[in-house]
Amino acid sequence: SLHDALPILPEKLQTVMPGLQTLDLRFNKLTQPPIFPWNNTALKFPHGLIGAKGLKVKTLGGSDVDADNYVRSLRLDGNIIQDLSLHEFHGFLHKLSLTRNGLQTIGATSFQNLSGIQAIDISKNNIQELPSQLFHGLNSLTEIQLHENNLSVVPAELFRGSENIMKITLGHNKIRKIAGGLFNSSKRLLILHLEGNRIKTIEEGAFSNSLREVYLQNNVLSYFPISLFRLQNVSKIDLSFNALTFQDLINLVENLDFETDNVSFQETQPKLLDLKNNNFTSLSMQGVKEPDALKLSRFLEIYEVNLEGNPLICDCSIIAIKRKIELLSKNNPGSKMRFRSWKCAWPEQMRDKTILETNANDLIKQNEPRQCPEECSCFERCSDQTVV
Repeated sequence: SLHDALPILPEKLQTVMPGLQTLDLRFNKLTQPPIFPWNNTALKFPHGLIGAKGLKVKTLGGSDVDADNYVRSLRLDGNIIQDLSLHEFHGFLHKLSLTRNGLQTIGATSFQNLSGIQAIDISKNNIQELPSQLFHGLNSLTEIQLHENNLSVVPAELFRGSENIMKITLGHNKIRKIAGGLFNSSKRLLILHLEGNRIKTIEEGAFSNSLREVYLQNNVLSYFPISLFRLQNVSKIDLSFNALTFQDLINLVENLDFETDNVSFQETQPKLLDLKNNNFTSLSMQGVKEPDALKLSRFLEIYEVNLEGNPLICDCSIIAIKRKIELLSKNNPGSKMRFRSWKCAWPEQMRDKTILETNANDLIKQNEPRQCPEECSCFERCSDQTVV
């Protein structure tokens, strides 16, 4: 580990430590990466210093190596490496990290000559474009970190053939659209971060069915991408801080086919759907046909929906959805806790009550009746139309 504001790597290091496995050059003044590794031979720990031979261990850096082997890594974070258009890394490495360099340009073959590479981190840079074949042929790659750059377009072929990738981070860029098939070929992908972008459109077939967690918070989505809800293995979908409404949820449910869309349900552990701080106000089911109302009930069995931070209007229109939730809670008493975030914002006397805590006799219409005197505030009670 060398942190002495080095502009170049001392040549004698290679002679003194030819078998070096990890080179940590974070927070120096390098403008070009050094040639490393200096050999392709994995080095084992001295006998007896580590666990059983052959045991696989997951490192914090995302590398999966034998427990008796050193992790081979090159860490170049916090330097001034801004242009890799002509640079090619070579050799046997588990992890390569280039965060916080002001990196702007990467060549199509910058990583092609790496072997055994499992984790590449080029996050927190100024990258605007990526070559479509940047990761092609890197079959050992399991983690790619691209968050906090200036990407507006992700090439549709970028992850094609990368079948062993398990985690991709693309959060906090300027991405507007997710192309169909973008992640579909990553058959082992478990975690996908797309939060903090400007995503408005997600094309059909964008996602791999292997996904467990998808993060799409802080975007500008105004509809529920149906492909997300066809992912059979997904356990968490984060769509918080978007522009979604209850009517958008109804539209999703109407278009889902619970028999053919692989919408599954494990009673002991519902899937998590985070919708906090969207535009849910009215929960009216007016105009919803009975078959679709039954599908909504089924949806609420499968998903625990977080509505924290949505200004819910608890007027007469919540009666239908409240009855459905009450029936669900009766059939499955443990499910009542799933609706603890469904809290009223109006009327004032019901603020912060959950909709299950509201009393039908206390519900009022939002609009004032016509015959109310000018100096008064009048409301019509839902249960008997009494003006109060």
